[in-house]
Amino acid sequence: MPAADINARVKQILQDLRESIPQLAEVPAPSAGSGQLLIHTTASLVSSGTERMLVEFGKANWLDKARQQPDKVRMVLDKVRTDGLAVTVEAVRSKLDQPLAPGYCNVGRVAELGVGVEGFAVGSRVCAVEPIPTTFGFLRRNVELNGLGELVRCWQGGLSDRRTTLRFSSELDTVNHVLALDEDQPNIEVPVTTLDDLVGEDVPTVIKIDVEGHELPVLRGGQRVLADRRLWAVIMETNGSGARYGVEDQELFEVMHQHKFVPYCYEPFKRQLFAGRSDSGNTVFVRDINSVNERIRTAPMYALINGSI
Repeated sequence: MPAADINARVKQILQDLRESIPQLAEVPAPSAGSGQLLIHTTASLVSSGTERMLVEFGKANWLDKARQQPDKVRMVLDKVRTDGLAVTVEAVRSKLDQPLAPGYCNVGRVAELGVGVEGFAVGSRVCAVEPIPTTFGFLRRNVELNGLGELVRCWQGGLSDRRTTLRFSSELDTVNHVLALDEDQPNIEVPVTTLDDLVGEDVPTVIKIDVEGHELPVLRGGQRVLADRRLWAVIMETNGSGARYGVEDQELFEVMHQHKFVPYCYEPFKRQLFAGRSDSGNTVFVRDINSVNERIRTAPMYALINGSI
């Protein structure tokens, strides 16, 4: 859809923080404003755990909402002290009235640069790995329909600590995973390789790892990539899902520490990184915080239905 068509409309799934039922809304088609990028999306990765948390948050009453987000409660109390109760209540209600768009990782290409954007080029490459053949078929079809074959590299398989074949669950939708030894689920055999072998010398700037508990073998198979200074950050689930394999999250933190990565939480609406482990179940591991902070400060804004980040 041409970005210049200001009357164009698109469909978007939105989650109301006051309600538990997602909505399919018709919204204006995005365009690249000053300091922004327009990404031509072929697939959006959705974490079932994160999105389920938002649905449960919508179902909760005010007290339960507060219990689920103690850090936000502290921010509210600070605002009461500085701005007063009435202003704070209005601000909280306004925040809850802003719907959120699920999905936080895109497979696609840079389609348009806004004024003042540096460090990006139209057509920047991305890579996607998908082990389940049915889902991979949807990914490839999207790439083909949008003519992105030269820009999006798709690999049907999984990542682990060696080249082999592993059994994956096949009927668990967004939480399909490598089967543990004691699991009895409908399954398929999937070829896996290592992160080092997959990327070769084309080391990415950022890696997102969402493998439902299989993170440690993926890291073990990516030691060369993790040691490469061209890799700025790794976004990884740290929600205890490795327990099915006898792995604790602390082991993931130790591997990243060995490669000089420090755990941070990210607040997208403030565009700030905070040192420490995230309560959301996703941790951003950063190697050079000064360089990354500078990139965050100068990076283009992304326009959402409920604001910009």
